[in-house]
Amino acid sequence: MGVYYFLVPIYKNHFSEKDLKDAIEFLIPLWQKN
Repeated sequence: MGVYYFLVPIYKNHFSEKDLKDAIEFLIPLWQKN
């Protein structure tokens, strides 16, 4: 999952764990549509 490896450095620098979970819950349905 290339997007995951792209997001990890951003997450570690800028986001809390809750923010990451919220983003994943938002993005997974978008990925599943495609």
